[in-house]
Amino acid sequence: MVLMVPNLMEVFLWIVAFSYVIVVACWWYGLFYLWRMRPDAVRLEPVSSWPVARPAPSLSVVVACHNEEEGIESCVRKLLLQDYPDLRIIMANDRSTDRTGAILARLAAEDARISVIEIEELPPDWTGKTHAVSRAVERCATDYVLFIDSDVELSPRALITVMDKACRDDVDFLSLWPHLDLRSFSEKLLTPPAMFVLALWAVPYTHGKDVATETMLGNGQFLLVKRAAYEAIGGHASVGNELAEDAILALKAHESGQRCWSGVGDGLYVTYREGDFARTVNALARVLIGSLQKQWRILVGTQMLLAGGFAAAWILPAALICLALSVYPTIALTFLILAVLHWTGMTLTLRRAFALTLVKRGSLLWFPLGAVIVTGVLFWSAYLLAGRGSVRWGTTRYRVHGSRVAPLTTK
Repeated sequence: MVLMVPNLMEVFLWIVAFSYVIVVACWWYGLFYLWRMRPDAVRLEPVSSWPVARPAPSLSVVVACHNEEEGIESCVRKLLLQDYPDLRIIMANDRSTDRTGAILARLAAEDARISVIEIEELPPDWTGKTHAVSRAVERCATDYVLFIDSDVELSPRALITVMDKACRDDVDFLSLWPHLDLRSFSEKLLTPPAMFVLALWAVPYTHGKDVATETMLGNGQFLLVKRAAYEAIGGHASVGNELAEDAILALKAHESGQRCWSGVGDGLYVTYREGDFARTVNALARVLIGSLQKQWRILVGTQMLLAGGFAAAWILPAALICLALSVYPTIALTFLILAVLHWTGMTLTLRRAFALTLVKRGSLLWFPLGAVIVTGVLFWSAYLLAGRGSVRWGTTRYRVHGSRVAPLTTK
């Protein structure tokens, strides 16, 4: 009797195939998760009007802006179209050198609900945006504060919808995952894989009939806080030099036991992205470092992208070639089947996720290439997180120390 002992290469390939089964299963689980998720658990349906019998808490919308002459008027006009009963708008013009200040002054003269704060300098131990919104909050005397970015455009019923949710469920801290309008090629290529990595650490969790979430989501593009709860966690003064101040505020809110809720911004607001390649990479590095914070999380993200996003793109043709050449045909067939299942599960899952988060569906064919490039961004982020190199935010370059930053130069 002759025993057939597989060689080391066969053993290795079978081990890799078993590992690949786990990757494929994760994509199909992701699809199952998204399909079974109740839409009302993560999405707010716009309400038509504010309930007459319910007093409307006062609300301030705070927007920090720096050299935003191209889009700031559109942002403010969408705010002025809101029909929330008790609304103030505070614009913090952070050292702009273009026409932003003049545009804001003109808009403030047209509508008494708008006030403008001019920021002349950046103190030590602050990032520009965090300092600007902190100064703006000093002008607030309202029950709630909503922080949005200057590239956010609200739908007509956005404010009454989120305030209705906050009042009905006594929410202290509410944040919405961005609904993105990706305009430039670099944003279309790189943003979806980066969102995939971020979503691994911020997947909404719901249970039973109660709409609740354990997601520590803090998205500075749309962040609504009860004023008393905001002050209880120290406000932006407590995160002055954090690279992702919004994520740290969310963590503080959860740790202090505040009632938090997070969902998707679909139907309520759109934020557009149209940076060139360098700006896109720089912005993604800031977000990835600030949100993931730990080097091990960033390095796990690289493996998730390479295995989950790129593997099928090279395994499928490699398996076909091996089958054609009769090289380990059984193993090659196994990899071919797994690669097809991988590509199918990834495509269906991304289609579902893109429908929730993107104005226009992202390119599924370009996703593997984007995954490879974002892997490089993640490695660069890990390098920055080790205290090497610097990242730009506005006109300032920062050295990264953990989740915090220290300014290097200001131009």
